[in-house]
Amino acid sequence: NDEKFKSSKKNKNVKKKPKKKTEKKAGYKIYFKPNSPEVQEVYIPLLKKMAERLKLDIYQSKRMLIQGHTDDQGSKEKNHRISLARATKVRNILVERFGIEKKRLVIEGKGASMSVASNKTEAGRAKNRRVNFFIHEKRYEERSSLKQKTK
Repeated sequence: NDEKFKSSKKNKNVKKKPKKKTEKKAGYKIYFKPNSPEVQEVYIPLLKKMAERLKLDIYQSKRMLIQGHTDDQGSKEKNHRISLARATKVRNILVERFGIEKKRLVIEGKGASMSVASNKTEAGRAKNRRVNFFIHEKRYEERSSLKQKTK
């Protein structure tokens, strides 16, 4: 009976399946000069490639989150404004130059709240001045809970 009891206990070493994420990082990043929301020309081919990807059949019904970030230089309000402006500029390029529907592109400004590197060095701050992209796995008609932040 003791053997039955031991074998019926849950194995604590068994890993649980991770919850399915509703968004997937797209793997692209765009970096910015300090205090600037302007997209450098060097990133236009990357945005073109991203737009081509969004036009593929498997992505036609999906939304993309464009998330702007800054380093920690300046006030919280200023950084939020710059991060949102970065996401907006990127979205506008995807819409105006490459024909992606605006309703498929959700923008968000995070300011300096999600640093990926130390803000103590210029190299670290340069990594934090970025835009990240996430593909939403759910169809965009079903994503009404996402609020688009606009000015």
